[in-house]
Amino acid sequence: MALLGCGTGPTPVDPGPEDPGSAVARITLSPSTLTLAPGEVGQFTATVLGPADAPSTARVLWSSSNPGVASIDQAGRVTAWAQGAIQIRAQAGDLSRTRGVTVSTTPNNLWLARADLIQVAQTASADVPLVRGKPTAVRLFPQASSLGFTNVPIEVTLSRFDAQLFRATILSGPIPVATGPQVGGEGIFLPLPPGLNLEGALLRARIDPDDLIDERDEWDNYSPTAGELPEPIVLRDVGAPRIRLVGIAPAGGTPPTIDPGSVDGLAGFMRTVYPTASVEVTVRPAGIVSARAWTTRQDLAAALAEVEVQRVADGWAGHYYGVHAQGTVDGVAGLGYASGRSAIGPFNDVVFAHEVGHNFGLRHAPGCGATETNAAYPTPGGEIGLRGYDARSGAAVPATAIDLMGYCPGPRWLSGTHFAAMLGAMPSALAGAALVAAPGGEWVPLAVTGVLGPEESQTVRAWRLEVAAAFSAPEAGALVEVLDGAGAVLATFPVRRQEVAEGGEGAQVVAAILPLTAEVAARARGVRVRVGGESVEAGIGP
Repeated sequence: MALLGCGTGPTPVDPGPEDPGSAVARITLSPSTLTLAPGEVGQFTATVLGPADAPSTARVLWSSSNPGVASIDQAGRVTAWAQGAIQIRAQAGDLSRTRGVTVSTTPNNLWLARADLIQVAQTASADVPLVRGKPTAVRLFPQASSLGFTNVPIEVTLSRFDAQLFRATILSGPIPVATGPQVGGEGIFLPLPPGLNLEGALLRARIDPDDLIDERDEWDNYSPTAGELPEPIVLRDVGAPRIRLVGIAPAGGTPPTIDPGSVDGLAGFMRTVYPTASVEVTVRPAGIVSARAWTTRQDLAAALAEVEVQRVADGWAGHYYGVHAQGTVDGVAGLGYASGRSAIGPFNDVVFAHEVGHNFGLRHAPGCGATETNAAYPTPGGEIGLRGYDARSGAAVPATAIDLMGYCPGPRWLSGTHFAAMLGAMPSALAGAALVAAPGGEWVPLAVTGVLGPEESQTVRAWRLEVAAAFSAPEAGALVEVLDGAGAVLATFPVRRQEVAEGGEGAQVVAAILPLTAEVAARARGVRVRVGGESVEAGIGP
């Protein structure tokens, strides 16, 4: 147990006549702590900066909270005298910074490598943002210089404007051995109470808060390090994705009936792992019968285009998920547009979250034959890499769990890499509807779908709709030309080229509803879809 200094206050060392110097804007001290044996000498260095980080000539006044344990001279040299833990203060102008000194002869040491916050997943550097309203836990990384330390108390506090919001103590369990203050091992989680407002709060943690264990360095027990201020917690406001389920079947089939009472079960995993406080999932009563049988990925991509056309026709500004009962088609269970608004797949909670995840900008995690992968993903087999947090049970998710967007077998979770990526994509994905309101007057809605890709035959379908609540917004990527019977162009529409994220080469898909004037509609007999240097024509069907 370390003897903490309890003198009457800092004892200043007279630095001599005060140099007027310049204004002081910032002081930095190094190292972060010192550990000395009695009789040893250490060194602190102060860097004093003025406005705009210009060097300052202001004098530094050094002081020790207990010179009987360790004293400091004008040059920042620390001399250790007796066992204990004290603070050194460096003051320049009206600013000051403190650092801890431990005088000890024991080789044993405990420290907190990190204390941060986790909602679903977090990186080693804790740079994954936090979402307002999402269940949150404190993530702690205690470490030790040797084996044998177990169930050491760790005190956690959250405060705002000097008012305490939360305080709890958790036992560490067996503490892993490490050689320095690095993030490693498993980490432990302390769930925070629901509804606790974390905005602007300061997180602090301390291992062995009652100083019951004699240590080489008492000051690295704190996170952040003693003398440092924690960063105020910042929360992101994220809207709720609005996803409508619609049954879909191949030609000649019957769309599956979706029980609204089963929606919560389907959406439960998505609500748990997505970077949003809530997800709204509803059911479209009427289903879709595809124009073709499903035997290839191209057929399923064409069905996905029909789901997108239905979304536009319904004027739905959110996302559509076509629910099929087919199992797999050519080895593929589902498809989703990359950064689009439609997906298709079975009634399965993981596949549902996976395919809609493509709509929110996620690529596949690597491993087990996955293509079109995220090149920045940190593990080669698609593992999440660091333990996740499951708020449903308050338990940790193994680091070996496979990312939601991966192909490898195993338990599924969302990695910190993909949690952050989806969070970054959500504002734009939720803001734009890719729709324009139906214009006034006489307009005939024309639906056009096309599937183009290196492994697919080039297919285009066009048909008139009786009614449409909206039309596809003009976007770059592809052109649809409306043709008369002689092949002359009557009208041209820029449309989005949708990219299908799947297990093979990404198919390029056109799925749009176009407004034709009555005059153009009366003469229209076909369409030509242009994507890059390719073009495909098709007649207009019923």
